[in-house]
Amino acid sequence: MLQLPKIIRIPEKAYIQTLIVGGLTVQQVLDEMKRLQLSSPEDYLPDIYTELKMNIPEFFKTKQLPDEVVLEDIGVSPMYFYRFKKSVSDIRKLDGCEGAFKMLEDPQIRKFITALSLAGVNPTDIELLINGRYSIAYDSPDFQIYLKYFSNFEEWTYVDKEYYIERMTDTSLKAIMRKAALKGDRHYLVWLLGLGTDPHMSIEQVMRDMIGDTYFLFKENIKSIPDDALKFANLMLKLKDRIDESESRKRDTTTLLDEIKIKLLVSRTSETKQIIDIKDIDVQLPKVQQTPTNLQALNFENK
Repeated sequence: MLQLPKIIRIPEKAYIQTLIVGGLTVQQVLDEMKRLQLSSPEDYLPDIYTELKMNIPEFFKTKQLPDEVVLEDIGVSPMYFYRFKKSVSDIRKLDGCEGAFKMLEDPQIRKFITALSLAGVNPTDIELLINGRYSIAYDSPDFQIYLKYFSNFEEWTYVDKEYYIERMTDTSLKAIMRKAALKGDRHYLVWLLGLGTDPHMSIEQVMRDMIGDTYFLFKENIKSIPDDALKFANLMLKLKDRIDESESRKRDTTTLLDEIKIKLLVSRTSETKQIIDIKDIDVQLPKVQQTPTNLQALNFENK
């Protein structure tokens, strides 16, 4: 039986902190997590409370809410202002909060993001894969907020992830997580989730295929649903930028490796030149009398 990690490892930690700062009791926090079908935080709540008390001790003494900057520093803004309907200095800071809660209502989206983020797929790729293969209903801020408050596996170790998977109740997702996500096999994971067509295709290859699909969908919707057509056009450009960036990195890596090879070759050549030539050694070598080879001796005897 796996031991409970001592460090706080729960993907919804930032959301739980938000609820505590919002004044919810322990039972209310538990009820909220259950209502949203999120992780059960009983094992971690005391530690989360302790961590918050260390970061904002005055709040727990006076119950006076810290200013917006402090809330940002401890990671509960902008979710606090959205969840508890508080006024905020700039309404744009709430971008993504509404979309993130809509994602929570979609079991398939939750499945995709949980598996991909635990496997270490970067946020941009998660967004492109889901928008390209499943739904274009969500924008970049929606993914950013969701990953921060509901699916944050940053700095988790293998053991942390293994323990989390063991506690999952969704057996089908649990199997996928064990097969691919836990091992970091991203190509296989994308295929298992139904986001790719071949288990051996890299994420870049999957995205290259998506460009053709999004272009077709753009043309199909340009007259009937122009808003969707615009989303497909934007997605197509993002996919192209992502592939171009990947190819640029590969070229830079190849160039760097070539430079390293050249430097090593020059270094080895230089070292070879420093080897002492036998002609430079001041030693009298004995003269060796040449003797006939076996073939010469054979020819002589046959005359």
